[in-house]
Amino acid sequence: MVRRRVYLQRGVALAMALHVRPEAILVHPQVSDRAELLAQLVGRAVNQPELLRQPELREETMLAAVLAREDECPTGLGYGLAIPHARLPGLRSPAIAFALLNPALDFGATDGEPSDIICLLIVPEDAPQIALQVMAHFSEFLLDATHRQELRSLRDPVIVANYLQANILASQSPILARDIMRPARTEVRPDTPLREVTRRMLAHGADCVSVADENGVLQGVITSDDLFKSGMPPFFQQLRTVSFIREYDPFARYFEGESAKLAADVMTQDYAAVAEDDTLIEVVFLLAVKRYPKVYVLRDGVRVGVIDRFVVLERVVNF
Repeated sequence: MVRRRVYLQRGVALAMALHVRPEAILVHPQVSDRAELLAQLVGRAVNQPELLRQPELREETMLAAVLAREDECPTGLGYGLAIPHARLPGLRSPAIAFALLNPALDFGATDGEPSDIICLLIVPEDAPQIALQVMAHFSEFLLDATHRQELRSLRDPVIVANYLQANILASQSPILARDIMRPARTEVRPDTPLREVTRRMLAHGADCVSVADENGVLQGVITSDDLFKSGMPPFFQQLRTVSFIREYDPFARYFEGESAKLAADVMTQDYAAVAEDDTLIEVVFLLAVKRYPKVYVLRDGVRVGVIDRFVVLERVVNF
C-alpha cells in the first residue's frame, strides 16, 4: 500500500532573525578572484552591530572558516547563485553580506555557470538551519528568471537590501522536500523485463528503482530485497531459521522466472511518497522511523525527485 503523506504542524520559524543592511551589500565590486571577494564580504559582515558586540570573534578567524568550507565543498548552486558560508563556535547571532558581481566568478556550481549573485552567511555552530532555510528560500525564489533579472538590475544597496528582506529573508517557512531532493537516476516501465531492471540497478549502483507508466505516474518500486525475495517460496517469510535447509539455493527460482518476469510482476506499492511542499521532518520520519530506503517526491502523481539517507546527510547534516 502506498505510504500516505503525513501532515504535521507547519510554521517552524527561523531560530534567529536574519537581516541584511545596506552597508553589508556590494554592487559590482572590483575584485580579481573569489578569495578577494570573500575577504571583502567577511569584512562587511563582521562590522554589523551583532558581531561588533563580540569583539573576541576576529575577522581573520571568520574568513579562514569561510575559505575552509569553500575548499571542502563548492557553494555555487546554479542559476548564478552562490552561498558561501561557515558555522562559527561562540557566535551568538548570524551575519549576512551580499554581492552582485559583474563579471561573475566561478563558485563550482553544478550547472557549470559562474556566479554573480553571492550571499555570504556566517551562523552559530549549533544553528545551521538558519543558513539552510536562507539557501532554500534563495534557490526557490531565483528559479524564476524574472526574479533573477530584477535582482541583477538593482544598483542601490538600500534598494537591494529592501528587495532581499521583502522577498527572501522575511520568509519563515521550514525546509521543504523540494529544497533537498535530487533527480532520481533511473526509472523503469511496468513492462520492463526483470533482467533489464536488475542490469539498470547494477549500472547505477541503486538498491531501489521506481516503476512509472508512460506518463511518468509512479506505479511502484523495486528494491534489491524484492529481487532476493522473488527467488524464495512464500512460506520462507514465516521461518525463524533456515538452518535445516542450508543447501537450498535461494536464487534457483529467481533464475527460473527471470526471463519471463516483468517489472510489474516484482514491484511493490509499499513506498514512501511526499509532495514538494512537505517538510523535512516528514521526510526524516519516513526514512528513520518508518525505515523506507527512499522517499519519492511527487507532483500530481509524477515523480519529480527522490530523497534518501545520503541526500539528507549530504545536504543537511553535513552542512
